[in-house]
Amino acid sequence: MIRAAALRLALAPAVLAATGCADADPLAPEPGVITRAVAQPIVGGQIDEQTKGAVGLAVNLLGLYFIGHCSGTLIAPNLVLTAQHCVALTQDEAPGGGVVCGKTDFGTTAGGAIFRVTTQTVRPTEDGPAFHKGAEGPVFTAPGTDNLCGFDVALIVLEGAGVPAKEATPIVPRIDAVPEPGEQFSAIGYGLTEPDGGSSGTRMRIDGNLVKCVGEGCKSAASIKPSEWKGNSPTCPGDSGGPALDGEGRVMGVLSRGPSGCISSVYGGVSAWKDFIVQTALAAAEAGGIDPPFWAVTGSSAAPPPAGPGESCLGFCTEGHVCARARPDDAARVCLAACDPAAPACPARWQCDPDVGACVPEPAAPEPADEEDGCALAAAGPRSSGGAGWFALAVAAAAAACQRRRRIRAFHPACLLGLLLSCSGPAAGSIGALLSRDNATGAVHVREAPDGLPAHEAGLLPGDRIKMIDGVLVDDLGPDEVRRLLRGEVGSKVELTIVRGEEVLRVELRRGPLRQGQELGPQHERVE
Repeated sequence: MIRAAALRLALAPAVLAATGCADADPLAPEPGVITRAVAQPIVGGQIDEQTKGAVGLAVNLLGLYFIGHCSGTLIAPNLVLTAQHCVALTQDEAPGGGVVCGKTDFGTTAGGAIFRVTTQTVRPTEDGPAFHKGAEGPVFTAPGTDNLCGFDVALIVLEGAGVPAKEATPIVPRIDAVPEPGEQFSAIGYGLTEPDGGSSGTRMRIDGNLVKCVGEGCKSAASIKPSEWKGNSPTCPGDSGGPALDGEGRVMGVLSRGPSGCISSVYGGVSAWKDFIVQTALAAAEAGGIDPPFWAVTGSSAAPPPAGPGESCLGFCTEGHVCARARPDDAARVCLAACDPAAPACPARWQCDPDVGACVPEPAAPEPADEEDGCALAAAGPRSSGGAGWFALAVAAAAAACQRRRRIRAFHPACLLGLLLSCSGPAAGSIGALLSRDNATGAVHVREAPDGLPAHEAGLLPGDRIKMIDGVLVDDLGPDEVRRLLRGEVGSKVELTIVRGEEVLRVELRRGPLRQGQELGPQHERVE
């Protein structure tokens, strides 16, 4: 709370320190309501070793001064939600210290690089590897005025990708729902364990607190602004910036201030700052080169439904799958089969990536040169030196154009010429189906499965979506790569993963003799 955490000038203008202050407008309980605050302050809470997304804050000023001072919430791998008074000086306080709403303002805001964040249960007393450093540049503070009351919210961006997933899971901010009076919540912080002192620096949690009133509904506490709410959580100095978690574990409040004695608290409402939080999260993700959290993309705290195997995802997949990039340079994440690095069991041509715990494609082998493909280009009938020369140049131009555009889905006439050329060789085979790709989505579908050919015999139907070939995702592959996966010796096996309606099927086929000369459909390109 602000009593313990306002950054102040101390001893010299360059030195920032933590000091204590109290709200000058005590938040007394409503008449006739007995709270547990006096008998059970965070003082009486439990040590919390599980909620690693509730973090401890510290300040390191040029290596000359280090102190733990506040609490916060990791809401994205490289983004921490806390109170603005934890990152800025305050001015015009009450005599002896304390907040006077409408008078007490924020002063200078410190740069991000002086702040440290730890996920450890006990905040270390010295800087080191247990802390994550704030990024160079500004700390982001609630837009509007410099008033403390109603604007006591800030975001600290961490260096690089921030906190690894194996260390802590970020806590989802409740950006789309205001707390309701009577709603229960949990308070977490690293503050004092006694109202009049005691130890601090250990993450404590107390459950079963109640939202007493919200914004203008707080008639008994005029100092509570429309963007704030009051709870009976028994928080103490040092808990400032810490989270109030709802029943689903989402952060719905940022601890701002409260009266002496640790008997109640005022929280900045998270939903009141939705746009500010979302925009900062998107900017932080881009700066750190990481994926933005789902809630910043969707604008909703509700997790999206889990995606299926091979489908694009925002962090949530069906059981047994992990949302990750199949290749480091892929633009989107998809649901990949989970694996155990100690006992990997990935499909052929896939390997277990220990960093993401999922099966990813093995690095692609270098493509053979055209003359090594076993392809023979031939013109029927008598040869003409002029005609043969023109034909050879046309074939070369088509091959070059296809090579340049191999990963572009839009149809190109020069590529059609290459697709219609005969590429014959001994025992060349494939699945005997005509496939098409939707230019808008990249989805590869069965367009035709002629009678008597392997695809038809294996039960493939027009409209089936092919997600994988021998375990390799095909949505981002070029047509040449898809053909290379489908083709092989006549009689050899190939396994397809098919999506048909809501079903995911695995179909094993034996390749048959390769057929040529199929046509392209409108807005599609043929891949087999």
